Amino acid sequence: MTVSVTAGRTTRRSSATCAFRPCVRGSGCPVRRSSRADTSRSRPARYTEGSFIKLLEEKGIGRPSTFATIVSTITTRGYVKREGKALVPTQLGEVTNDIMLRNFATIVDEHFTARMENDLDGIEEGKESMEDVLSRFERL
Repeated sequence: MTVSVTAGRTTRRSSATCAFRPCVRGSGCPVRRSSRADTSRSRPARYTEGSFIKLLEEKGIGRPSTFATIVSTITTRGYVKREGKALVPTQLGEVTNDIMLRNFATIVDEHFTARMENDLDGIEEGKESMEDVLSRFERL
């Protein structure tokens, strides 16, 4: 049980439900200074179509010829919506992402995707056999 004194009134609260330690006048209660940045609730930074495509390029995912299709697919299927220039995940997108990460973490990993892109290029260029690439994929 936590007891706090405020303006002459005594309040009893369970310590499990009270996030603040009680202060008694003159006891030298600790004060944590915070900046505006600590207390403001700002939205997470959002990708624009351009910054999302740049990220895909940096990660080695997709090709210039597929970037527009990727963005079109995630918007058409309702995984993201446009708010101004920003691509904002929808509830469907967040739930789908959570399910995919929980059940197919290896396959939706950005490193796996980039590696698969390289393997498929290797098949196309005759440097890899389709059987070898599929065999490695099957062992996941």
